[in-house]
Amino acid sequence: MSNSISTALASAEQRIKDGAMAMAQALQMIRDKKLYASKGYDTFDNYCKTEWNYTPQWVSLQIGAAETRNRIAEKCSEETAAVPLTNERQLRVLKDVDDAALEAVIDEAASIATEKGSKVTAAVLSRAKERVLGVAPKQPPSPVHQPLVDDTSPEQSAKSKRLALEGLYALIRHLGILGITSHDRLLQKVEDELEAIK
Repeated sequence: MSNSISTALASAEQRIKDGAMAMAQALQMIRDKKLYASKGYDTFDNYCKTEWNYTPQWVSLQIGAAETRNRIAEKCSEETAAVPLTNERQLRVLKDVDDAALEAVIDEAASIATEKGSKVTAAVLSRAKERVLGVAPKQPPSPVHQPLVDDTSPEQSAKSKRLALEGLYALIRHLGILGITSHDRLLQKVEDELEAIK
């Protein structure tokens, strides 16, 4: 891969990471200040479902990740805070680590990753957490993935396809919000598919 391509990729990936964190912080502000009420929603969950097609579980995980990232920035040294912890799975491992042990766990994870010649992943953070705290980490339950419908009748299949396309449409719209170009044709194709099944 040429330098210009890898530079462009790294830049795009950083924009996605920054965008995800900014989105989580914006959702947190909307929730905490009850800004959703100004649009007539009685609950934050209804706002997220209707306006963004986000499930309450997904939003909760994203906000939890942003809160943990902010805590790291506030409580840890600049060197520790610079360890690349940007995805929700990494940050979920650290959510229940108290402030006093947070820096030690992240530093241990960075050390393990360096020894192995790898990145600081959620698994590496779990191992570091176990070493520093001396107990096996309690794994939070992972979201349950269930089919949207149990029946495979033609009506249910159309409903499933419509729901999947609506989710894809929301994701593509989100890519556009993040400034990722070349999504317009894909967005049009999904819109055409949605229109075809109505």
